[in-house]
Amino acid sequence: MREGTSQDPRKDEVLRPIFTAHATEPDPHWRTILLVIFWPALESIHYQKRDWEPDQEERWQNIGWKFFQVLSRIDVEQRPSPLVQKVF
Repeated sequence: MREGTSQDPRKDEVLRPIFTAHATEPDPHWRTILLVIFWPALESIHYQKRDWEPDQEERWQNIGWKFFQVLSRIDVEQRPSPLVQKVF
C-alpha cells in the first residue's frame, strides 16, 4: 500500500474487501487495519494542517474523528475507484 500512487488500481483490490468487512462486521480490528494502512497519509495531513490548529493533540483528535467519519460513509458498491483518494 505504500508503493505507487493513490490511483494505483491494486490498492483498490486490497481496500474494497477491507472496507466491505468494516461496513458489515462490528469488529474494531478493521479500524486498526485501516489506521495502519492510512497512517502515512494521516501524518501528512497532521503536518499540513499545523497552521490551522496549533495544538497537536487537538489536531490529531480532529483528524482521527474525520478519518473515522469518512470510513463509516464509504459505500464500496456506490464508490468508483480510487478509494484511496476518497479517504485522503
